[in-house]
Amino acid sequence: MLLSEMVRKVTKEAILHQDTTSYTSPTAHDWATRKSKTITLSEPSLVFVRFKGKSGGSNPMGSLRLLHNNNPVLVYQLMPLGSEIQHSLFMYLPAGNHTFALQTAVYRSPNNNETAIITEFYIAVLGFADTGGQESVSSTIEVPASGTSIIISLPFTVPSARKLAVGTVKQYPCIITVYCEISNSRGSVLMNPEEADASSSVNWRLYLDGNEIGWKERQNDSYDLSYNPSYSEGCYGRHYVALEAGTSHTLMLKATNTLSATKTVKAVINIVLCPWFLIDSHQPISLNFPQGSTLYLVLEPLWQDPTKTIKLGWKRFVSFGDATDYYSTASGTGVLSWNYTFESVEVRSCALLVGGYGGCISIIAVDVR
Repeated sequence: MLLSEMVRKVTKEAILHQDTTSYTSPTAHDWATRKSKTITLSEPSLVFVRFKGKSGGSNPMGSLRLLHNNNPVLVYQLMPLGSEIQHSLFMYLPAGNHTFALQTAVYRSPNNNETAIITEFYIAVLGFADTGGQESVSSTIEVPASGTSIIISLPFTVPSARKLAVGTVKQYPCIITVYCEISNSRGSVLMNPEEADASSSVNWRLYLDGNEIGWKERQNDSYDLSYNPSYSEGCYGRHYVALEAGTSHTLMLKATNTLSATKTVKAVINIVLCPWFLIDSHQPISLNFPQGSTLYLVLEPLWQDPTKTIKLGWKRFVSFGDATDYYSTASGTGVLSWNYTFESVEVRSCALLVGGYGGCISIIAVDVR
């Protein structure tokens, strides 16, 4: 008997907004809203937002920034010499109205006619089973000179394990996106655990359950403060980690001010949880079905098309590589289909590991024998 579940709910996927009309902003300026779109969700949903842009003229310096309901949630510096950048964000949002806005800021315009150019503003909705998250948790606090303050302390619980035909949900990839700024001033730096605090800055550090975890992606404020230092403030960082189903955690963001004066800072955190998203590696399922059955898995591109991997087994205490650690492996771009029949290998004695940040699991099935 073949038992299958499409965990990617493709019928829920829809483009809500796609604006590819280029918008050229004025010369040097602080944050100003250029595009805005309000969407209405009939149920709690995963929402994907992407923006693209570039600089125009003789190497201006500035950024694009995304707001959700007037809260900044993502920022990215424009690349020099007209190279296009793109950046994106997943959010888990409640039913109701949500307004997204795209802003520009240019702090250096060498000939007073260089610009920030928006080339795309894209919003879509998608559906997956077993999804959760936290929406735009923000905090604004004063941090004294030479002091450290907790900016956000956010308790959250991973959704409970659900039973499927192939077993139960085991781990949830948790994707954390953080926006940080000093009020009207550039000078924020996102730090990893092994790094010492930078001088004359506000240093931001991320902790999970009391342990500093650092950043998988990060972009600091520009440090060229000779041009309009109060313009274009804001930086972002992202971390992703596998968490066990049904567990409770606390995410904490701290700021250390190594400047000579008290600084008002703001931070915004968004969290998305879904066992079917791919990160570097995680175990989506604890396998539990009759011996002799065949397991099937389909992996697909999600917001990008990375090389996706499937591994069945476990890394040995002395490893001689994947060929001896795993009973079956598969990798590839595009749609990756894989199956394995459990003959001599015991179902409950090995782990299913998947990876490929930017992809997803779309179908999981078992042919029960």
